[in-house]
Amino acid sequence: MSTKGRPVGDAAAELGTATQALANATALLSRALKQGLTEAGAEVSDQLATSLRAASREIADASSELGRMAGDQRRRAKADATRASLLAAARTVFAERGFEGASVGDIAAEAGYTKGALYSQFGSKEELFAEITRQLAAEDAAWSARQSDAELASAYAVTAPDPDARSMLLLSLEVTLYALRHPESREQLMPLLTQSWRSATDLVAGRRGRPGHPEPDDRDTALGLLAVHTLASALAALSDDPDEASAAADRLLRRLLAD
Repeated sequence: MSTKGRPVGDAAAELGTATQALANATALLSRALKQGLTEAGAEVSDQLATSLRAASREIADASSELGRMAGDQRRRAKADATRASLLAAARTVFAERGFEGASVGDIAAEAGYTKGALYSQFGSKEELFAEITRQLAAEDAAWSARQSDAELASAYAVTAPDPDARSMLLLSLEVTLYALRHPESREQLMPLLTQSWRSATDLVAGRRGRPGHPEPDDRDTALGLLAVHTLASALAALSDDPDEASAAADRLLRRLLAD
């Protein structure tokens, strides 16, 4: 009885079936022996004994497979947790030190792991950075989907700086700088880097009554939204008066979105 490739629930069900078969065979054999069967009955007893051994083997096989599958699940869960911790640590370190300034050892230490643990998940620092870029693109697409009914001037507004917003700004800028410094990466990264522009374009086109069919003017407006938001966010983080940058950004955003 093979359970390879099946869900744990299926293996557990088969183990239960085999266990029930064993119980039934045991009960029948016990009754046969108590009744003092004739030679013909002894033959039946032999058949029951054969069934008993077969059921025992099935239980052993199912138990072994169930244990292997459970072990695989535990290992996958542990590997997934390790990967998530390393990605979170890498985001922090890349934001603070930049790609060039961050070492694999720095990232592993931030996550509480060894460099070997990092290399077991990612082949190189570049591969790790590319995965973070994919994360950012996916997060931007998810954010855009949540803005379906939001006012765009408010959605792209520049708020008071906080540690999370600062870290995200630094990380986003670092991804752009990396692509500029490493031309060989652009083919891989450009579709991810332009996700924000695509998302903003779709939002603008939707507000103008042409969802899914943006026009060049929608792309122009979307680029303006992103440019204002990014530069004003940087100025707000650096300025002694962040409200000035926020207010200027709000005026520009509304001007861009005015029909």
